[in-house]
Amino acid sequence: MPESSLPVFGPLTAARPGPLGKEIRLRIHLDGCRGLPQPKTPAESYAPRKFFVSIGYISSRDGGNFVDSSSVHEGTGCLQGTVKWDDILDITCLEHSLLRIILYHGERNGPWECVSTAGDLLQVSSVSLVLWDDTISECTLFISASAAPADCDKDCCELDTASRMVFERDDARFELQSPASSWDVAFRGLFSFGGAVSRHNIADAANNIFYAQFYTYISYQACCTRQSNDAQTDSLLKSLMKAVSTCVQVQSTRVLQSKDCVEQIYVQLYYLAFSMQGNASYRNSDLNKYREEELARLVVILVTPDPPTGVNSTSTSTDWAALYGTTAKDALLLTLEGIVQSSDAFPPLKSAASGLLFFATSADMASSNKKQIRDIHKRVNSLAASLRCGAEDGSMLSSAHHNAIGVLAADISALKEDLESIVHERKSRFRRFFSAKRHREELQDIVQQMDHARLNYTTAVATLNATTNAQVLAHISPEECIHEHRLIRYGLDNSFDQRKRKRRTRYDGGISGRDAGYAAFRDFVSIESVEKAPGQGTQLKAFPVRLEYLEPQYL
Repeated sequence: MPESSLPVFGPLTAARPGPLGKEIRLRIHLDGCRGLPQPKTPAESYAPRKFFVSIGYISSRDGGNFVDSSSVHEGTGCLQGTVKWDDILDITCLEHSLLRIILYHGERNGPWECVSTAGDLLQVSSVSLVLWDDTISECTLFISASAAPADCDKDCCELDTASRMVFERDDARFELQSPASSWDVAFRGLFSFGGAVSRHNIADAANNIFYAQFYTYISYQACCTRQSNDAQTDSLLKSLMKAVSTCVQVQSTRVLQSKDCVEQIYVQLYYLAFSMQGNASYRNSDLNKYREEELARLVVILVTPDPPTGVNSTSTSTDWAALYGTTAKDALLLTLEGIVQSSDAFPPLKSAASGLLFFATSADMASSNKKQIRDIHKRVNSLAASLRCGAEDGSMLSSAHHNAIGVLAADISALKEDLESIVHERKSRFRRFFSAKRHREELQDIVQQMDHARLNYTTAVATLNATTNAQVLAHISPEECIHEHRLIRYGLDNSFDQRKRKRRTRYDGGISGRDAGYAAFRDFVSIESVEKAPGQGTQLKAFPVRLEYLEPQYL
């Protein structure tokens, strides 16, 4: 199915009360399934397996609901791994509801699943289902759908043209016109973002994004019932709205390159919506699992592209004049706008991104020299990439990372004032002519200062990370390090408490080949292993290690 560009959310020009969209009726034809994995044990292969499909949707009548197909046996012989249904399932859902399609075997074992939009389901004849904890295990479900108007009250289900939400693109920052408009942006944003990501079969995405939208709708219904929003719900809704309206601007190719980041964003969106639903319904909800700063950090990473080359690159294969044409400049502006919109949780980051946005938009007015304009754009792109790297290295940004970004924001703010002065003087033809040489020199100095600001920031982040690692190492005794290093080399883990989570080590250097083994550690840290050299006592040797989860099948 050809990919279409995602919608861009901008100012809200109209708002409507009532349900979040009209309802539609879908008649779903469930044909069959093939590519089911073979039984893992001989006992399972003798017992016939039964499968059924469950489809989840969101309705204005009962919130969320599921409809199940009949249970049928798997084929035998050459038909093993296939299932035949020929069922018809009728559902009535909101037009912007995500659909969660799940394949179970036995008593809801499995499951294989995906998330889809009604529009996508109307255009395809099959969907790929992925095992929830293993994206390699995939099967094909043959399913099609047709649409018909829903049988419901006209006043509740049909949208009036005068009160329809109209989305337009505008560079100005949008303001909320009414609570209903905020809910609509959040609900449709989850629909658009979920629909785009669903085409890439990202693990664990279906459950999280579907229930994020479901809890958002339940929260909306609860607030409509009592005709008011409390401050906590308003704050959570604002965070959700800004996050999804920023994410939907990311092209699908970028989403495909950032699957891990998207998975984590979905988790935070789920926790956010669940917390909002609990708060709106006056129920106790675990707000500790949702991190506003973590969600904003992940969104910054998603919307910030990697630079194609370094700032000081002299590669002839990269034509910077072509690279920083209209399309590339628009992409840079879109990136910076996304950072600005998603960084309310970090005022220093918002200030830094806003300053870079001014540089990107004002470079053409500050100089008529194309080389100087390209130099400024290159520095802006490099600084934006540094902000992304700082966000990645900082995990959930600590106060020290905030301070480092604050220093960078102050440097950018000072340079912004210098650039504003040049732009102001160039508005006068007389001053532009007689100050041309001075302006060139000042712009060269600004470019150099931008390089210094980036270097200072990256150095501060690297120093902070090294300090954090040193603090962790200070709590590790030499005996523990010797023992842990031996575990790494020989793959022994029987001395550790088996209840601890085991993780796999990947070496950046020092040990490789058959000496590389597995160990159990408590935290994600880089460590220096301690090795006892024969006849030389205890020596410290650097073995930088990155720790990852070790799946049970590797133990």
